[in-house]
Amino acid sequence: MAKVYFFIEDKTHQKFLIDFIAERFAVILNADSFYKLQGWSGYKTGGVALPDYALKVADSFEIITTLDADSNPSERRKEVLTDFERLGIKSHLFLFPNDEAAGEIENTLVQIASDRKLISCFEGYEKCIEGHQKPVNKSKVYAYLDALLEPNQKKNNKKDLIEEGNRDYRNKAHWNLYHDSLTPLYEFLQRFFQ
Repeated sequence: MAKVYFFIEDKTHQKFLIDFIAERFAVILNADSFYKLQGWSGYKTGGVALPDYALKVADSFEIITTLDADSNPSERRKEVLTDFERLGIKSHLFLFPNDEAAGEIENTLVQIASDRKLISCFEGYEKCIEGHQKPVNKSKVYAYLDALLEPNQKKNNKKDLIEEGNRDYRNKAHWNLYHDSLTPLYEFLQRFFQ
């Protein structure tokens, strides 16, 4: 197994990757293996992350950067890889949801949600409000967990299980970490964790 360090877009990426890697590769990571970029462009010149990339490479880490593809994955990939080359950043890149499609990590979370009945309710709601702006996937994920979690798990504080950093993606009643849509991520990470 390689020595791996992640530069990630936000805490949703962090918690999801911690749980996914623990479940699929039986490797336990903690927050010390991650640097939150606080947005997809946090690595760029002037960003505070740039020196940390160089430090981790000097310490013989394999660097992985995960970002959301957003609306144009090929343009996002091209821009990021061009920036990496220009800035001398040596990093592998994975774009959520599946390294090819437009979207973000929340698209992945909606796809791997175990309770498909709840997800179909959201799809029905989107049809109902056609012609108006649809809710973002982040809202779907919050509402999905709000419907599933017990009241004592939703405390509106730092331990609230709806919050990105507290979610339990290994909870099979809520998430399917073996969903086919995660195959690209599994195959991407396999070389680092086996």
